[in-house]
Amino acid sequence: LTIIVLDAKRNSGQEELDLMKHSLSIERPFFVARSRWDRLNQKERSAAKKRWLAEDPLPEISVPISSTHRLGLDEVHRRIRSVLEIE
Repeated sequence: LTIIVLDAKRNSGQEELDLMKHSLSIERPFFVARSRWDRLNQKERSAAKKRWLAEDPLPEISVPISSTHRLGLDEVHRRIRSVLEIE
């Protein structure tokens, strides 16, 4: 399992996009944890989600998270557990 952690305000860079494509090509499970979600207002959140849909190879790979407010952490744990159950 590969977990790519990116600030929610930032676009995926070429390195992250290459890692996503590589993970897909070798069929390695992965997702992107988009951190600091709590620091974005509603307009920024909407724009971020549209941007992720455009840049992510699979629309469901991004998980917005905030460790401060524990937002999205249940989903992160669920995804990790689902991979561990398969292996």
